[in-house]
Amino acid sequence: MKYLNLLILFLVVSILGSSQSISKISVDVFPNDHSAENFAKMQLYPLIVEVKHQIELKSYDKDTLILKLDKGDYNMFFKDFFYNQLQASVIKEDKVISTNFSFDGMLLKIPLQEKHNVNIEISYLHQSDFGMKNNSNTTEYLIPFMDEWHSWYFTNNEIPIDSLKINLSGDFSFFCSLPYTKTNNTYNIELKQDSEISFYLIDNKYFHKKSFVSEDVKYNLYLFKDIVIDTVLNNNKDSVIAYPGDRITYDFESNVEKTIKHTMKHLASIFEPKYVNEINIIDASLSLFLDDDSTGYTWGRQFEMNEKQSVILVDTSYWNDNSIQHEIIHSFTKPFVNKTDSTYHLFSESLVEYLSLILKYNSENALDSVFNKKSINFKKMGYNIDSLPSIFDIGKNNLNLSGTGNFSNIVIYYYVPFLFHNLAKEVGYKKFILRFYYFCAVANQEETKNMQLLKNCLQSKDFISDKQWNAFIDKL
Repeated sequence: MKYLNLLILFLVVSILGSSQSISKISVDVFPNDHSAENFAKMQLYPLIVEVKHQIELKSYDKDTLILKLDKGDYNMFFKDFFYNQLQASVIKEDKVISTNFSFDGMLLKIPLQEKHNVNIEISYLHQSDFGMKNNSNTTEYLIPFMDEWHSWYFTNNEIPIDSLKINLSGDFSFFCSLPYTKTNNTYNIELKQDSEISFYLIDNKYFHKKSFVSEDVKYNLYLFKDIVIDTVLNNNKDSVIAYPGDRITYDFESNVEKTIKHTMKHLASIFEPKYVNEINIIDASLSLFLDDDSTGYTWGRQFEMNEKQSVILVDTSYWNDNSIQHEIIHSFTKPFVNKTDSTYHLFSESLVEYLSLILKYNSENALDSVFNKKSINFKKMGYNIDSLPSIFDIGKNNLNLSGTGNFSNIVIYYYVPFLFHNLAKEVGYKKFILRFYYFCAVANQEETKNMQLLKNCLQSKDFISDKQWNAFIDKL
């Protein structure tokens, strides 16, 4: 009986193994020499990114293999620029049996004359749409490949990607949204089911690196030196060159370190246990066009590379307000609730923003001044604070500076923190802040985060009455 069971197990494994398809992606990244050949291929960025996607189909039951791109605002119009030199071939026994395919900017369709034991080979030169949205020369020194923003690889739900390796040439620092191992200049990414794959490259010559430890957490700062664009005469022709500037001074570097250490001193007393022991902060010019009148906004983001390392990208202006505190807090907090929950934006962003304001300005009067200035600016932009939607009704977190749309960004990052500040003033600022710290500490260790937990932590018999609490919730 024992041998019969082993035989059955062997047969099952053999059958499943023979029918399972394998999907592998290899990415080669190397400097663009801006030759006539590369210019003809529309390769305009400092780096050339060559993607090769191989799929081994053991057995497939459809006549057409369809792969998709999840994100791409301009793909229909610029697909030949974003996915340049796109090729897709069907190969069987080392012979190309078909190169017929179609690509509309989102879907790649490959007809299959043979469905068993065939290889699919896809290749293209990828360029992100970041250069179209960014309103400075950022692509000269930082290139993001954010799949949640603009997909750089194709997917098929039936054939998950099994392996991804990125080969990098040149003096660049590499950051990825997933864990990886490195061998020489090859990064082997540890893939997770249903996780988006994003990576970021920065040209080291444009960054000043500084490392220090604060509250047992190592910080690696990549501070943007600035970029100078100049014109020089070369062979009787004008040539445009770029080189690092001198933005980083001793005082600036010292103030940045001081700001982080001040923030960490407070965070260390709130969040236990620590979920991270190393944070990489990259500051750059991250300003994007938004409207037809060329107004824009700055952005930043935080993501985990692994369980103990996180990366923060910030605009150079983030050192001037509470934005850097906001992103650092994200590194120490677990996701509060699922993105589909109506309280997601409240717990995951608004409360983080409110805590960052407290850490930055550290007094009731200072926060009064901050909110007054924001209120004046929003009124100048045409926003009617009294007609804002409830944070529980907000779907997508976006920003529209033209005064149209659902105002989600204003609600999340201004109005809700403002309501918390008003409640603190009404019931006693210092006592409220201590109870809010208590909520942050408890929430970061609880599996379930909800409005009842928030109420239990903030309210007490002699502090916030039911009438005050209900009036506060109604305003949210």
